[in-house]
Amino acid sequence: MQNNEIYNTGYPRLLMLSGVETTVDNIFETTVDNLSETTVGNFSETTIDNLSETTVDNLSETTVGNLTETTVGNLSETTVNNLSETTVDNLSETTVGNLSETTVVGVKLFQQLSTSFDDEQQHNRRYAVQGKIRSKISSYFTKFVCRQ
Repeated sequence: MQNNEIYNTGYPRLLMLSGVETTVDNIFETTVDNLSETTVGNFSETTIDNLSETTVDNLSETTVGNLTETTVGNLSETTVNNLSETTVDNLSETTVGNLSETTVVGVKLFQQLSTSFDDEQQHNRRYAVQGKIRSKISSYFTKFVCRQ
């Protein structure tokens, strides 16, 4: 095989790495749209770049948008790098990415308790909880980066 040889795989704009045996098994209703410069090599080390307004399903309708330089590998070891201006709102016992230790809980309870405060106090407390959630999610992602 020659390097940089492009194969028609039925997927839009996928560049298959020459000399690498690639197996993609058990994909269930997977749709990949509007990817640029996407390389699919070994499926356990797949890199998807330049994602914008991406929705990841089966995460209790959680949307992760505006990711840059994002690596999505084996779902049990998912890595998300360099999140910019990412907001995760209205989480209620949400599990991210089938990671058994990555469950974010308690936001619904907090929202119920905060209804007795005035608007400014509600905003400040919600902002603090969201910051803790972002920090916790980031730490889990960092842990999985180190594994890879």
